[in-house]
Amino acid sequence: MVSLAKSQYYINKFQGLADQFGVGCDVILLGDQKFAQKLASSIHQLWESAEILRPLLLETAQQQIELGQTAYQQLYEIVEKNKNTISP
Repeated sequence: MVSLAKSQYYINKFQGLADQFGVGCDVILLGDQKFAQKLASSIHQLWESAEILRPLLLETAQQQIELGQTAYQQLYEIVEKNKNTISP
């Protein structure tokens, strides 16, 4: 995945994703003086590595889905357990 970012918000957001997924996620800054070179290099590198990276990225995505589902289940259980103790 190649992410293009300029604002600090998106830089942080995409770098967070890159941290979660590791290899296969590049963040390219739109204001970088070597933007075109970095973009072309990233696309080329990721394209060449796609067969190797695909299973790793899919596994990481599946883990993220499972973590999200677990978190929502835990939140549901907390709310259900405490719903009679919370007054409107």
